[in-house]
Amino acid sequence: MCIRDRSIGDNFAVVCTESIDSENRESVLESLKQTHEVIEVSLEQAEQGFCANILQVSNQKGDKFIAMSDSAYKKFTEQQLSILSKHGKIIHASLPTIEEIGGGSARCMLCEVFLQRNSA
Repeated sequence: MCIRDRSIGDNFAVVCTESIDSENRESVLESLKQTHEVIEVSLEQAEQGFCANILQVSNQKGDKFIAMSDSAYKKFTEQQLSILSKHGKIIHASLPTIEEIGGGSARCMLCEVFLQRNSA
Protein backbone atom coordinates (compact mmCIF):
# COMPACT_ATOMS: atom_id res chain seq x y z
CA MET A 1 0.00 0.00 0.00
CA CYS A 2 1.20 3.49 -0.84
CA ILE A 3 2.01 6.07 1.84
CA ARG A 4 -1.00 8.33 2.16
CA ASP A 5 -0.26 10.72 5.01
CA ARG A 6 2.10 13.16 3.29
CA SER A 7 3.15 14.51 -0.07
CA ILE A 8 6.04 16.91 -0.48
CA GLY A 9 6.54 19.13 -3.53
CA ASP A 10 9.27 21.65 -4.31
CA ASN A 11 7.82 24.36 -2.09
CA PHE A 12 4.74 22.82 -0.48
CA ALA A 13 3.92 19.89 1.76
CA VAL A 14 0.54 18.24 2.20
CA VAL A 15 0.53 16.62 5.63
CA CYS A 16 -2.02 14.71 7.67
CA THR A 17 -0.99 15.97 11.09
CA GLU A 18 -3.37 13.54 12.82
CA SER A 19 -1.16 10.69 11.63
CA ILE A 20 1.96 12.10 13.32
CA ASP A 21 2.39 11.08 16.95
CA SER A 22 1.78 13.96 19.33
CA GLU A 23 5.37 13.96 20.63
CA ASN A 24 6.79 14.74 17.19
CA ARG A 25 3.96 16.66 15.51
CA GLU A 26 5.19 20.19 16.31
CA SER A 27 8.81 19.51 15.40
CA VAL A 28 7.80 17.92 12.07
CA LEU A 29 5.57 20.89 11.21
CA GLU A 30 8.16 23.47 12.26
CA SER A 31 10.83 21.72 10.20
CA LEU A 32 8.60 21.63 7.12
CA LYS A 33 7.48 25.23 7.53
CA GLN A 34 11.08 26.42 7.27
CA THR A 35 11.21 25.46 3.58
CA HIS A 36 7.66 24.58 2.49
CA GLU A 37 4.15 25.98 2.56
CA VAL A 38 2.31 23.42 4.69
CA ILE A 39 -1.20 22.33 3.75
CA GLU A 40 -2.74 20.31 6.56
CA VAL A 41 -5.34 17.68 5.67
CA SER A 42 -7.59 15.68 7.97
CA LEU A 43 -7.36 11.94 8.49
CA GLU A 44 -10.59 11.58 6.49
CA GLN A 45 -9.10 13.57 3.60
CA ALA A 46 -5.96 11.43 3.65
CA GLU A 47 -7.60 8.02 4.06
CA GLN A 48 -10.83 8.41 2.10
CA GLY A 49 -9.82 11.07 -0.40
CA PHE A 50 -6.14 10.27 -0.96
CA CYS A 51 -5.37 14.00 -0.54
CA ALA A 52 -1.81 13.29 0.57
CA ASN A 53 -1.26 10.91 -2.33
CA ILE A 54 -0.53 13.58 -4.94
CA LEU A 55 2.62 14.34 -6.89
CA GLN A 56 4.15 17.52 -8.26
CA VAL A 57 5.60 16.89 -11.72
CA SER A 58 7.08 19.10 -14.41
CA ASN A 59 7.37 18.98 -18.17
CA GLN A 60 10.43 19.63 -20.33
CA LYS A 61 9.71 23.38 -20.28
CA GLY A 62 9.76 23.39 -16.48
CA ASP A 63 6.01 23.96 -16.13
CA LYS A 64 4.77 22.46 -12.86
CA PHE A 65 1.68 20.31 -12.39
CA ILE A 66 0.03 18.70 -9.38
CA ALA A 67 -1.27 15.22 -10.29
CA MET A 68 -4.08 13.76 -8.20
CA SER A 69 -7.17 11.60 -8.43
CA ASP A 70 -10.72 12.88 -8.73
CA SER A 71 -11.26 11.58 -5.20
CA ALA A 72 -8.51 13.83 -3.87
CA TYR A 73 -9.69 16.80 -5.90
CA LYS A 74 -13.21 16.46 -4.48
CA LYS A 75 -11.98 16.08 -0.87
CA PHE A 76 -9.66 19.12 -0.87
CA THR A 77 -11.28 22.34 0.30
CA GLU A 78 -11.40 25.34 -2.04
CA GLN A 79 -8.77 27.03 0.14
CA GLN A 80 -6.45 24.01 -0.06
CA LEU A 81 -6.87 23.79 -3.85
CA SER A 82 -6.14 27.51 -4.12
CA ILE A 83 -2.87 27.06 -2.24
CA LEU A 84 -1.90 24.02 -4.31
CA SER A 85 -2.65 25.83 -7.56
CA LYS A 86 0.08 28.37 -6.70
CA HIS A 87 2.57 25.50 -6.98
CA GLY A 88 1.38 24.03 -10.28
CA LYS A 89 -1.59 23.45 -12.53
CA ILE A 90 -3.86 20.88 -10.94
CA ILE A 91 -4.63 17.86 -13.10
CA HIS A 92 -6.90 15.08 -11.87
CA ALA A 93 -8.32 11.84 -13.21
CA SER A 94 -10.69 9.10 -12.16
CA LEU A 95 -8.65 6.27 -10.58
CA PRO A 96 -11.20 3.98 -8.88
CA THR A 97 -9.44 0.69 -9.63
CA ILE A 98 -6.12 1.88 -8.19
CA GLU A 99 -7.79 3.39 -5.12
CA GLU A 100 -10.30 0.64 -4.36
CA ILE A 101 -8.30 -2.47 -5.26
CA GLY A 102 -4.67 -1.30 -5.24
CA GLY A 103 -4.90 0.78 -2.07
CA GLY A 104 -3.02 3.70 -3.60
CA SER A 105 -3.70 6.63 -5.87
CA ALA A 106 -2.04 9.02 -8.34
CA ARG A 107 1.38 9.21 -6.68
CA CYS A 108 1.61 5.41 -6.51
CA MET A 109 1.15 5.18 -10.29
CA LEU A 110 3.83 7.69 -11.22
CA CYS A 111 7.59 7.32 -11.21
CA GLU A 112 9.85 10.11 -10.02
CA VAL A 113 13.13 10.53 -11.88
CA PHE A 114 15.83 12.60 -10.22
CA LEU A 115 18.59 12.12 -12.79
CA GLN A 116 20.04 15.06 -14.70
CA ARG A 117 19.04 15.10 -18.35
CA ASN A 118 21.82 13.85 -20.64
CA SER A 119 22.88 16.67 -22.98
CA ALA A 120 24.02 14.29 -25.75
